[in-house]
Amino acid sequence: MRRHLTRWLARGEAWLMIACVALGIVAVSGAGVLDDDIQRDIRLSNVYVAPGVDVEEAAAERIVGNRNLVVVYLDGDLGDRGSGVCDSLSGIAKGSFVAILDEDLDMYGCSLLPGADEENLGKAYVAETVMRFGVEMVAEEKIQSARVLASSYDRAVAAGLAPQEAREIRAPFARYLVAAIALGTALVGSLAVYWRGRRLGHAFADATLADAGLRGRRLQRDAALASVGVRLLEADDVIRAIAAKPHDERTAGDRRRLATFERLASSYSRLHERTQQEDAEPAELDAQLHEIERLRDRFEAI
Repeated sequence: MRRHLTRWLARGEAWLMIACVALGIVAVSGAGVLDDDIQRDIRLSNVYVAPGVDVEEAAAERIVGNRNLVVVYLDGDLGDRGSGVCDSLSGIAKGSFVAILDEDLDMYGCSLLPGADEENLGKAYVAETVMRFGVEMVAEEKIQSARVLASSYDRAVAAGLAPQEAREIRAPFARYLVAAIALGTALVGSLAVYWRGRRLGHAFADATLADAGLRGRRLQRDAALASVGVRLLEADDVIRAIAAKPHDERTAGDRRRLATFERLASSYSRLHERTQQEDAEPAELDAQLHEIERLRDRFEAI
C-alpha cells in the first residue's frame, strides 16, 4: 500500500512539474520576455523613440494620447525596416494605425485597423495615404510630427477610416499565470506563505490599478486638450482673414470674433501650462477636463 502511495505521489509530482514548466513557458512568451525594445515599449505605450533620436518620448505620448495610433521613431534611415517593424507589432498593436518614421521623418504607414486585411482593405489604403500628409514638412522640429499624425488621425476618424475608440492597453496576461503558480506553490508548500503572498498581491494590484486609472485620466485630458488645439488652429484661419481687413471695413461681428479669439487663445495657453504638471491629482484632473470642455464649447462662437 505504501509503495502504491509513493508511486502515486511521484507520478503526481512529475505531472505538477510538467504543468509548472508549461505554465512557465506560456508565462515567458506572454509577458514579453522575448520582445525587442520596440515591442516592449508598445505593449504599454503608444510611442517608441530609439536611443539618440531627438524626440522627447513623454511629450510625444501626451500628444498622441489614447488614440488607436502608434508612432515609432527609428534612428538613421528607414530603408526597408518599416515592413519588419510592422510585422513585429501586428499582434501587439492590432486595431491601431502604426506610423514608422526615421530621423528624416520618412514614413512607413502600417494599417492594423479592424478589418484592414479583409473587408476594409480599401479604407486601410486610404488611411495610410491620409496619415502621410504633412509629416515631412516638420522635419526641423520632429516633435511636431506627433501633432501632425494626431491631427491626421482625427481627420481619418471623422472620415470613418479609423475607430474613434481609445486604444486599450492591457497588462501582460502572464502576470495572472505567475500569480496562479505562486498560489499553487504556496498551498503545497506552506499556508502561511500563501496568505502572505495573497496579501502582498492584493496590495500590488490595488496600487497598479490606481496608477493605471490616474494615467488613463491624464491621457483622456491630453486627448481632449489636443482636440481643442485643433479647434484653435481651425479658428486661426478665420481670424487671419478678419485681421487682414482694414479697420474701417471690420464689422461689429468681426471685432467680437477677434476679441473672443484672443481671450480663448490666452485661456488655452494658461490651461496648457497647467496640464504639464504630471503629478496632478484626480480633483485637479477633473477640474482641467471641465475647463477643457467649456473652452471647446466657447470655440463654437468663432
